[in-house]
Amino acid sequence: EKYLSVKGKKQKNSFLFVGRLSANKQLEHAVKAFKHVSDGKKEAVFWIAGEDFDGTKKRLEETISALGLEKKVFLLEKVSDEKLLELVEGAEFFLSASRFESFGISAIEAMAAGCIPVLSPIPTFKSFVEEGKTGFILDFSSPDIAGNKLLELAEMPDSKRKKISENAENASKNILGKTG
Repeated sequence: EKYLSVKGKKQKNSFLFVGRLSANKQLEHAVKAFKHVSDGKKEAVFWIAGEDFDGTKKRLEETISALGLEKKVFLLEKVSDEKLLELVEGAEFFLSASRFESFGISAIEAMAAGCIPVLSPIPTFKSFVEEGKTGFILDFSSPDIAGNKLLELAEMPDSKRKKISENAENASKNILGKTG
């Protein structure tokens, strides 16, 4: 419910991931895809919030550095509830390149706050994202192809972003069994 009440101004072309930093989340793919957005949209940022689970943080930092994204991609560990709400409130898009999820609660929470989900094509995510209406399903296995699609999304008209954001929020209410 706390995410449904988050109603802040979204930062244009801001992306967010929240969850464990682990190999199955394929965050290196997401960062490589984001590079296309960063190259095309100078205001773009990507916040990654979560605790390192299996040494992924080091590899992720190396990827960010190799791509020259140190001022565009921000890794945050041990994020307070207040900071997490602030990130979700300001993010326009929620990214997840995960290979598997049992439920995908962080994506649903982000949707509740009006973030547009851009999620990998796993059954869990496909069960609650209606392509182009409540979000987007994107195969991150080819970061170049995924990056071009992310750049297209970053160039979406504001009116379309607003509509998909509203649809995502409404879909989250249905998923969580909330109405009105």
